[in-house]
Amino acid sequence: MIAREDAYNLVKKYIRKENLIKHSLAVEAIMRAIARKLGRDENLWGLTGLLHDIDYEYTYDDPSEHGIVACQMLEGLLPEDGLNAIKAHNYQYTSHTPIRTIEKAMVAADAVSG
Repeated sequence: MIAREDAYNLVKKYIRKENLIKHSLAVEAIMRAIARKLGRDENLWGLTGLLHDIDYEYTYDDPSEHGIVACQMLEGLLPEDGLNAIKAHNYQYTSHTPIRTIEKAMVAADAVSG
């Protein structure tokens, strides 16, 4: 699994808008807090939150690709649970219905972070 510093460097490489970087950091913090409360893997959940919008600026004009492209970019860097949560956070367009707890948490964290 990717190290947190390396994940943050990817965010800075692929996301240019400062407010979107702040959003990603907020989602990371929310996901870590939820994981802690539920006794889950804080590192996995946090990294998933941090990286969930890494493709946003590239898929802005095609929402059906948002999350899918991110998972392609992150293949081998996050476990399948994290990748599925990234797909699920845009379930309205990706048809990846949030079922697992990490997927539902990802949808909620993204929504409440603004």
